[in-house]
Amino acid sequence: MELTKDLEEELKQLYEIFFESLFHVDTKRYMSFMTDDFKQIGTTLEEVWFSKNESGKYLEKNVGPVAGKIEFRNRDINMEAVDNLMVIIEQADCFVNIDGIWAYYDKVRVSSLLQKKETDWKFVQQHISFPDCRTDQGQTVALEKITAENIQLRDAVKRRTVDLENTNQELENTILKLKSTQSQLIQSEKMASLGQLTAGIAHEIQNPLNFVNNFSEVSAELVEELKVERSKVDGKRDEILEGELLDDIAQNLEKINHHGKRADAIVKGMLEHSKTGSGEKELTDINKLAGEYLNLAYQSFKSKNEGVDIKLISDFDPSLPKMEIVRSDIGKVLLNILNNAFYACTSTSISTDPSKFDIQNSKFDIQKKPQVTVTTKNSGNTIQISVSDNGLGIPHSIKDKIFQPFFTTKPSGQGTGLGLSLSHDIIKAHGGTIEVTSEDNEGSTFFVILPVQKNH
Repeated sequence: MELTKDLEEELKQLYEIFFESLFHVDTKRYMSFMTDDFKQIGTTLEEVWFSKNESGKYLEKNVGPVAGKIEFRNRDINMEAVDNLMVIIEQADCFVNIDGIWAYYDKVRVSSLLQKKETDWKFVQQHISFPDCRTDQGQTVALEKITAENIQLRDAVKRRTVDLENTNQELENTILKLKSTQSQLIQSEKMASLGQLTAGIAHEIQNPLNFVNNFSEVSAELVEELKVERSKVDGKRDEILEGELLDDIAQNLEKINHHGKRADAIVKGMLEHSKTGSGEKELTDINKLAGEYLNLAYQSFKSKNEGVDIKLISDFDPSLPKMEIVRSDIGKVLLNILNNAFYACTSTSISTDPSKFDIQNSKFDIQKKPQVTVTTKNSGNTIQISVSDNGLGIPHSIKDKIFQPFFTTKPSGQGTGLGLSLSHDIIKAHGGTIEVTSEDNEGSTFFVILPVQKNH
């Protein structure tokens, strides 16, 4: 078996989810990663071998009292394929939460054997030990010491004090670096959003330009016909034909003028979307803004995904009041959410927790037509903009992470993981909130909720 980059990433995600269930004592989920003949190899004589069920009982008894208070940090994870097995060896620092403060406990080493079972990878054997930790006679490795937070408080406090002193200095340096790069990240994401619009705008402006060019060519031919007719001697000229030609030219000029103004409006809109601006709020028609970005975002997505066909539905509340907003910023929020919706309803898999969202085992109908719906609603004290898709939905395990910076479920190179994070910050700066609902295989809906200004 070859350890490819994709396989390595898949196993790493599975491995991390496994330990998340361990640290939070989600026994059912924890045991779901194991084969029926799973063996846990212990460190002391009292825990030489654990079966799958024994490992689950041990988890509830010994880790249960300190669920959520154990973490692995500075993790060094290595993988190697051996015949039909995958060996994962990890060394990390174990931290324990004492009185609300995380303290270093000891080094931990984990050795795991995984085997492909049908479509899923399962743990066959595992050994977890604290190689540098001395245990008292009759105790199992570390976990009983950790139980009820009785983990050699004096040593831990000493370690905590030293760590905090070092960490404080590191944090101060990190904060300075973060502040200096924050504006650059935000500007980079804004420029990325502008780049996504470019293809859509180019497509939009091409249509009126084609009309202008076509009517101009036809008009030039009509002018030549008119010249020929007028060059004839009196008595042979067809004045009726001349009148018809002049009428046709006049109609063409009207159409050229109409489509020229349309192209001009698109260019002005492009400049409006691309300008950095002062960040000042302006009175804005939310329905019009949502319609503009729905159209532009879709054309941009289509230009990069040939053959894609998404059904667009818009349902705008005519009673929506105009809102004092930073127009370009709210536009970028809509663009980010719409791009995610288009991606979600045209994608047949999600890169996080692939065993759960394997398309072969999914109820998701890949034949149903992709659909995105944009709705606005006046709720009195607030207005709501919702964007819904009929994709695979957002896994419950990551729903709380989607607004975190750099978190993305898209394949490497297809997403920065900053779009929803910055969108959350923009809406928060407007005094609003972003909420999301999702059902497996049914799709997701993002709600942008903004407060209505009382003076409007």
